[in-house]
Amino acid sequence: MPTPAETVAEATLTEKLQLLSGRADPTGAATGYVEGIDRLGIDPLRLVDGPMGVTDGAATAFPATTALGATWSPELAREFGRALGRETRARGHDVVLAPAANLVRVPTCGRNFEYPGEDPHHAARLTAATVSGIESTGVGAAVKHFVANNQEQNRDRVDVLVRERALRELYLPAFRAGVDAGASVVMAAYNRVRGRHAAEHQRLLETILRREWGFTGVTVSDWWGTHDGPASLTAGLDLEMPGVSPITRRAPTSYLARAVAAVGLSERLGLDTPLYWRVIDRLSRTRTRRRCSTTVSVPQ
Repeated sequence: MPTPAETVAEATLTEKLQLLSGRADPTGAATGYVEGIDRLGIDPLRLVDGPMGVTDGAATAFPATTALGATWSPELAREFGRALGRETRARGHDVVLAPAANLVRVPTCGRNFEYPGEDPHHAARLTAATVSGIESTGVGAAVKHFVANNQEQNRDRVDVLVRERALRELYLPAFRAGVDAGASVVMAAYNRVRGRHAAEHQRLLETILRREWGFTGVTVSDWWGTHDGPASLTAGLDLEMPGVSPITRRAPTSYLARAVAAVGLSERLGLDTPLYWRVIDRLSRTRTRRRCSTTVSVPQ
């Protein structure tokens, strides 16, 4: 059997590029999909969302992560991770996009229910236990959203201004614990940190994550979370997830969706991000621009 280095050496440039970007799962089941390469013996990679349950049809709806945090029980978190990993594997997926390791800092954050709590030590212990449970089933855990993703409002443009001490003592410990527990994947956040998007932040992805913490797994963007491909690649992002539209996801099971997808308007126009999403995003940006600033300062 060839080594990974030998496999990469044998791959063509087109095949290498194919492994750097996700696309729609042909079965419509996975949240993210990386096409395999048969001639090199590389299987497809299927990633499924699921901080509180596998988002693939009918599946177990586990309690919110804040409820898990309220138990103060790493043992229960580990058992939850095992249950989530087993169900992910039973559905034929390789990676579950969990756990979410951000802190509950902004009361109005729409994702607080996915986070373990407000205290970094508490969040770190529960994150580590959850990752350990997931990984014990042979499924990869993707710790997210790295880092300082503490509000949903204007999340793809907000610039989080955080001092080094606060970053180290508050926002990074849970992610460090997840990495130390054996997480296979770390997902970059949507937001910017000190002026640069997380998916193209070399200090976060390379200096801290890989050099300081020794992370050897895969770094992946959030869906449509990249803004500059070359910058992200240079910064240390391994896998871009451009996102999959509802039309594409429903195509395997819906005649209407297949008909719309067959037109391929976005592809004809040469758009990486689907046309419909650009329209929605533009309307959303216009609305949020009126209601909030694009820069926030977090507690120092």
